[in-house]
Amino acid sequence: MTLGMSANFLVMAGLAALGIPAALLLWPAKEFKNLERTHPDLVPDHPKLRGHETAANRHPVVIDDLHRVWPAQFSS
Repeated sequence: MTLGMSANFLVMAGLAALGIPAALLLWPAKEFKNLERTHPDLVPDHPKLRGHETAANRHPVVIDDLHRVWPAQFSS
């Protein structure tokens, strides 16, 4: 059985409509724009530490190779 374009559109619209409340429930309520983070495992000349005197620095939360999990402030 195949569905027409209208039926496919309605299915996709329904999935998108379910995604909005899911995002509102699952997305962190508070975002800390500039969290202080430390990187004791990085060498002093690492590009991430450029412009900082110590291994601690402030930056927005970004999940990347150096930050693989959400900070504790975001966890519930």
